Parts: sequence; C-alpha cells; structure tokens
Amino acid sequence: MRLNSPPHSLAVWYDDFSLTLGDSLRRSIDRGLANSRFGIVVLSKNFFAKEWPQKELDGLVAREDGKEKIILPIWHGVTREDVAKYSPMLADRVAVSTDKVIDYVVNKIVQVVKRSSIYMKRAETEEERLRRARLHVETKLKKRAGHRASYEAIRNEVNPAFSNELLDKLIDLNPEIFARCIIKKGNKPGITLA
Repeated sequence: MRLNSPPHSLAVWYDDFSLTLGDSLRRSIDRGLANSRFGIVVLSKNFFAKEWPQKELDGLVAREDGKEKIILPIWHGVTREDVAKYSPMLADRVAVSTDKVIDYVVNKIVQVVKRSSIYMKRAETEEERLRRARLHVETKLKKRAGHRASYEAIRNEVNPAFSNELLDKLIDLNPEIFARCIIKKGNKPGITLA
C-alpha cells in the first residue's frame, strides 16, 4: 500500500522492506509490533490458515488496553461470518474490505492515523520517544548504501524533530545497534549501524 509515500508519508514498518539478510526475523517483528502505534491486520483465508500471522495478532492484542485502538483490520476475500468463525471479537470490529478500490482502503487507514495524531495525542514518555526513534532510524539506515547517514540526513528523511542530542542518546542507549561516525562529505556527525 502507498502509506509511506506522498501524499500520506506515514512511517511504515513492513518486514519485507525493513529486514535485510541475516536479521533476526522474530526480534525484528517483536520490535515492529512493540514500537508501532497501529497494526494493520489483513484477515484472509491465508491468515487464518497460518500460525505466524496469528502470533503477530496475539502480540497486538496484548498491547491493547481498551483505551486506544491499535488493530486496524482489513478483510481480504473474507466475510464477517468467516472472521466470526475465527474470532467473534475481531468480527465485532469495524473493518475495511479490499472489495473497495485500494485508494479507499488506504484513505480509511490514513484517516485513523491522522485523527489519532491530531485529536488523541498523548504525551509520549522519553522511553517511548526513543524506542520509536530507534525503530525509524534503524529502518532508514538499513535502506541506505553503507548503512550510515548524517544527523542532518536523518532529520530530513525520518523526522525533523530528531535533534543531535536525541540521536546521541539513541546511540548511547543502543550500542549494539548504532555507532557514531563522521560523514566525509562535509565532515558532518553521523550515525551508522554497529
């Protein structure tokens, strides 16, 4: 789906885009589930037939506390009755079906995310902010040649609010993931994967 490109430009974690050769699939998925504000769950016959997607759903269900919704269900080739056979609680949720055009599905997702960002904004703790920053910076670095970027590039490509101090703290708290570097072009401070 076109959630991470204009006009929507939402930060999206998707295992096929975020993982590279040799990564721990389970740990990376756990990090994605723990650090994502929402989980888009595509309920399909294949989903119900496989164990792994159901474990991912279990992880999202465990995060929901009844105050804020996390799970955004999409029905793909299934009916409410199909979903109810698997989980009456999931069948009770408002979902969007892929029977609609893809732009309609994307717009429904964006509506929820934008509404949450604007109207239901809660103060993030420093720990939550750093955890979210770690996920986004790590994903961006994995996509870059050389797995490194200047602090300025991270601000331009990931989040303009990421100060040098926040990125330094991110490196200090996660030495197994990140390290400092100097970007030769311009002799700028940078961050790289450890």
